[in-house]
Amino acid sequence: MIDHPDIILLYGPTWDAPSQVSKHHFARHWAKNNHRVLYIEAPPHMLSFITRKNEARRLWNRYRRGPIEISERLWVHTFFGLLPTRGGILNPFGKCINRLNQSMIGPQLRKVTSKLGFKQPVIVIGSAFALPLLDYIPHRLLVYHCSDDYSAIPSFPAVFKDLESDLMSRCDAVIATAEELKKAKSHLSKNIFTVTNGANVEHFAKAGTSQTVVAEDLLNFKRPLVGYVGSVFEWIDQTWIIYAANRLPEWSFVFIGPIHTDISRLKILPNVHFLGPRPYEELPRYLKGFDIATVPFVMDKLTLCVSPVKFYEYLASGVPIVATRLPDLEPLSDYAYLVNDRDGFTSALQHAIAEDSPEKRKKRTEIAKNHSWEMRYSQVDAIINKSFGNKKTKRTGDA
Repeated sequence: MIDHPDIILLYGPTWDAPSQVSKHHFARHWAKNNHRVLYIEAPPHMLSFITRKNEARRLWNRYRRGPIEISERLWVHTFFGLLPTRGGILNPFGKCINRLNQSMIGPQLRKVTSKLGFKQPVIVIGSAFALPLLDYIPHRLLVYHCSDDYSAIPSFPAVFKDLESDLMSRCDAVIATAEELKKAKSHLSKNIFTVTNGANVEHFAKAGTSQTVVAEDLLNFKRPLVGYVGSVFEWIDQTWIIYAANRLPEWSFVFIGPIHTDISRLKILPNVHFLGPRPYEELPRYLKGFDIATVPFVMDKLTLCVSPVKFYEYLASGVPIVATRLPDLEPLSDYAYLVNDRDGFTSALQHAIAEDSPEKRKKRTEIAKNHSWEMRYSQVDAIINKSFGNKKTKRTGDA
């Protein structure tokens, strides 16, 4: 990237979350390549001390300590808002609440950036809720990293759509993580690009090596074992899991990750198991214990625009994959079983077991190298460099 400008990323997922997604990887990449990076986590709020008490306390300690230097040139910091901007009776007041929250955070952010000596940074925004913060930080380039169609999530306030529209009109570049997402947002920006998600191939390929030992808490489950790694949200198609678990009672279905939706229908099934989150460093040990890895998403406006990081991580591991036929995954249909319904899902699980081989596992890991984070970094950096050039040309033309 041109002359190594400072970079501020607003707002990313919690830094030490079990799932490490694109924003985590991009922040590390930029820091390793001589950019100073300030990663701001999506802010919790005061009600978080009730709804997610342990995490809120941990983040409060991070907030009090000030920006934490994670590695050379990379700092992580957390701010707190006053109230949630989405959910329940507060939804109609989302715009006012967000303005209040960001007006509290803005002066603190300006103080932190001043302390670190950040001047005229590149700002990469991960959530449109951060839009009001732009007034507090003079910047040389503005990029929106759009990873989901959040406006399609029912629990998001209606104001998000307006915030996103305003943000995209101000951006020098918009990076969408899936081609369908780009299509859905293209009317809001002329400078929108697609860079799909990827995987830390070297890390997840450990699942296929003899040195990696299967995680102990998988050893007592019946086989075959179908595994899922990631947050359990409402877009998991529970009807597919229930149907398959009943049709294949000797199989085990194991979920690794935090739970954010009602799973009562699944928990009553004797062969469906929820182990909760596991450290990112340990995930190859779990994938090594899977006979099949799965992405069983419902098909709706939100999921049709996603690029599942877990799919690329599964691919790097070499484990057979059964996934919903999402547009982002279609180009990789030769390396996974893509399905449209519960019968197809159950049938594909059986085919995946019957047709697995060391040669197929090796091919999956090899093709995953074309979808590494290193490949994605080069694409993102090229877009930012091009945006710098366009901005310079525009200024010259105006003069």
